[in-house]
Amino acid sequence: MKPFWNSPRALAWGALLALWGALPLGATEKEWPKSFQDHWDLGIVLGDPEGWGITSQFWLDQDCSLQPAVKFGWSGNPALQCDLLWHNDRWIPARHGTWPVYGGLGAVADAAGPAYGFRAVLGVSNRLEDLPGDFFVQLVPTYWVTGPGAAWQLYGELGLRLSL
Repeated sequence: MKPFWNSPRALAWGALLALWGALPLGATEKEWPKSFQDHWDLGIVLGDPEGWGITSQFWLDQDCSLQPAVKFGWSGNPALQCDLLWHNDRWIPARHGTWPVYGGLGAVADAAGPAYGFRAVLGVSNRLEDLPGDFFVQLVPTYWVTGPGAAWQLYGELGLRLSL
């Protein structure tokens, strides 16, 4: 039996954790646009896989963000996911705040299976002028590469994040 750290499962968990934590920490003030410097949101997300969890959003520039999440679910098995998103706030006109439409790609690892997959994200969020954060709704088609069998599944997610 080979050691855990030498398995594809460990490599996938390690890659997701590295992507989740290391990318925004390496940036310096000069690399970030002034309006997005220190722009980080933290909140809660509801939706499958696993039901509920903690989500965050690191803004890389005015149109691009990294959205990691750790989902705990009702079963207690964790799921890690991370998405790279592109936002467009000009598609939906708004009188107050903005309604950015966004899409992107990401990866997910679910310990319940264990299963690994790729995600495509399509969503809309609302950032009100007087609210220090946003709420969002997104559809997430996911292709599970491993687990009980390779298959497509469609998930819905909604959440609330506050700016820190």
